Amino acid sequence: MPFEKERVAGDKWLPVWVRNEHLARYRFAATFASGKIVVDCASGDGLSGRLMAEAGAAQVYGYDLSPEAVHYARRVNALANTQFEVASATALPLQDEAADLFVSLETIEHLDAVDEYLREVVRVLRPDGKFVCSTPNRIVYSPGHTPESRPWNPFHVREYSPEELKRLLYSYFGEVVLLGQNLRSKRRTAALYSLGRVLPFDLAVRAHQAAKIPRFAYDRVEHHPVVDLDGRREPECLVAVCSNPRSADRHLAL
Repeated sequence: MPFEKERVAGDKWLPVWVRNEHLARYRFAATFASGKIVVDCASGDGLSGRLMAEAGAAQVYGYDLSPEAVHYARRVNALANTQFEVASATALPLQDEAADLFVSLETIEHLDAVDEYLREVVRVLRPDGKFVCSTPNRIVYSPGHTPESRPWNPFHVREYSPEELKRLLYSYFGEVVLLGQNLRSKRRTAALYSLGRVLPFDLAVRAHQAAKIPRFAYDRVEHHPVVDLDGRREPECLVAVCSNPRSADRHLAL
C-alpha cells in the first residue's frame, strides 16, 4: 500500500492548507461519533481517533499499516476510550457487525483492492451503521486526468470523480450522501481540465497546486468546511456519508 510517505503525521511538515483540510474532515467525522463504537481505518497519527473520542465515542479502534504511525498515536493521542493497532484495511481484527461508525479518510485512492476493502467495511458495520469516507475529486485535483490515467500523485492508485465514487459506494450501501470541501468554480475547473488534456508533464495539475501558495499567509481550518454540493461548483475533496450497508448476500445478488 504505497502511501507511507503521504501519511499525515503530527511530527511531519505539511503545507498549512493540507493540515487544515484534514483537521476539518476529522472534525466533521467526529460529529457522528457520540455514543458510538467507532473504527478509524488508516488512522495515521491518531488525531482523528482522538477527536472522535473527545466527541463522546464509546470506543475508538484505530488501525493503520504503519507501526511507526501506531506507535506515535499511542504515545501522543491515546485516551482511555481509544485503541490503536497495526492492521490492514482489508483484514481488520474485528468481529462481524462490531461497529456503529466506520471512518476512513483519504484511504480509498491508495488501494488496489477496493472491493475487498469495501466488503470489509460492510462486514464490520452494524445494519444501522454509517460509513464516512473522503477522497480527492479527480476532476479538480488532477485536471485533465481520466479514470484510466496514472494519477500524478505517486502515492495514489486511482482517483474518482463524484459520479464514479457514488456509483462505487452504491454497490455497497443503500444510501449515499455526497458532500465536499473546497468548492471551486465550474468554469475554472473546466478550463483547467481542458488545459490538462493538452499540456504535457501535468502542468495543469501543477498550476492548480501552485495557486494555493498564497494560503501560507492566511489559511485557517474554518476555510475548509464540509458542505452540501450546490451544483454550481466542483469540490476539490469528496466526502461521503453512507448508510444501510448491504449484506454480502444482497451485494452478490445485485
